[in-house]
This record gives sequence, C-alpha cells and structure tokens, in this order.
Amino acid sequence: PLSALLAAAPLQLTPTTDDQPFFFSFTRGIPQQLQPLLWVLGVIVGGGLVLLWFTVNRRLDQRLGYAGYFAAIGVGFMLIEITVMQQTQRFLGHPTTALTVVLATLLLGAGWGSWLIGRWLSGRTPPGEKSTRRTPQRAVPRWPFVGILLLWATWSLLWPTLNSHFLAFSLPWRIGTVVAYLLPLALFMGMPFALGLRAVARFGESQVALAWAINGIASVVGTLLALLAALLHGYQSVAFLGWFCYAGALLWGTVVANTNQGGRT
Repeated sequence: PLSALLAAAPLQLTPTTDDQPFFFSFTRGIPQQLQPLLWVLGVIVGGGLVLLWFTVNRRLDQRLGYAGYFAAIGVGFMLIEITVMQQTQRFLGHPTTALTVVLATLLLGAGWGSWLIGRWLSGRTPPGEKSTRRTPQRAVPRWPFVGILLLWATWSLLWPTLNSHFLAFSLPWRIGTVVAYLLPLALFMGMPFALGLRAVARFGESQVALAWAINGIASVVGTLLALLAALLHGYQSVAFLGWFCYAGALLWGTVVANTNQGGRT
C-alpha cells in the first residue's frame, strides 16, 4: 500500500498539510542544516544558564524554582505565538497579515494584562504590607494560568471549525474573529511574568535581573523548539507543548512558593 511505501522511503515524501506545511523538507528527522545551529545554541544557552546560576547567592531551591518558572513561561509564550501565526496565515490570506494581527494582538493584550494584574495586586495589598510573606499563593496566583490553559485548549479544539466556517467572510470580519478570541488569551498571558517579577523582587534586584535574563534566553529556545517540533510532528504538537509549558509554570510556581514559605521562620 501507499502508506507502507511512503514509510519505507529514505526521504520524506508524504504530502504537505496545514499542520506540516514544509513542502521544501525531504529529510527525515532534524534537517542537517539545523544541526550546527542546535549545537551552537546549546552551548550558548548552557553556558549562559551556568553563569546566571552562580550570580545569585540564594538557596538552591529558590534559584531552581524561579528559573524553571520564568523559563517555562518564556518558552510557552513563543510556542503559542508561533502556532497562532501559522494557523492564521491561510485564514487571513497572507503571512504578513497574520504576523501583523497576531503579533499586535498578543503584545498589546499581554501588556494590558500585565498592567491590569499590577493594578489588581496593588489594590489588594495595602502600602507597606508584605502579604506574600504570609500567603504563598499570592506570590503566584493560579487563576491567570487557569485562564491561559482553558482558553488555549478551547482555541486548539475550535480553530478547525472557526477556520472552515469563517474563511468565506471578508477580511475585516476574519481579523475581528482572530482578535476577539486571541485578545482575552493575550491578557492572561501577560500576567504570569509580572506576577513572577513581583515574587522575586522580595529577594533583591539581582533576582529580578536574573528573571529577565532567563525569560529572554527561554524565548530564543522556544522559537527554535517550535520550528523543530513542527518539522517533526506538526504544529498541533507545538500547541500541546505551549499548553504543557504553562501548566508546568503553574505547578512550578506553586511548589516554589510553598517551599519558600516552609523555609521561613
């Protein structure tokens, strides 16, 4: 049968799909052109993390916990962003249109979400009161992550239906459809980073700088990870990895908050 013939072929001969639109790729596994880049990136990231690790004189559990938290949200943000850009290219009619709409919505929404969570936290904490020292959950509230996980899962499940039903609409309606659903997700996606910075600020300015550095490194890693996962398994796998990153950040943030609370006297 044809499926067996394609599976036994030394080259990748399966037809391209919207999930794997790489018509130019005939290599099975990681393309040879990307392998040197992986080695270079691995050395840079590994060396950078080692240097960052020893720049902070804190307990091991604190460094590991917050490093994992900021790395997870950095990778997760890029995975979701790249997935949505790819999914909306055909829907919006052109890659440039998809890039403009998705990037503008995510960045504006995330910035607005960071501002809103800051206002919410300042309203809950009276001046001079260190509420995060008494209630570990306040260091990293769970509800923004729940919003991200639910909205992203809903987008992944409903997008094929939205794509087929709204594709015949005019461009303004299609742009409005993408923005209307993506903006609430972006609002929630802007909150975890601001919440994390607020949590680590208690330990000094060096922890804040470390958080920014780890998040930036993770964003670069997330871009390459999205490309590799899409090449090997399709963009559905990238969407799942993005969901998993935010679920891991929620778990990691909760664990480290409770660990730090238990370590205080």
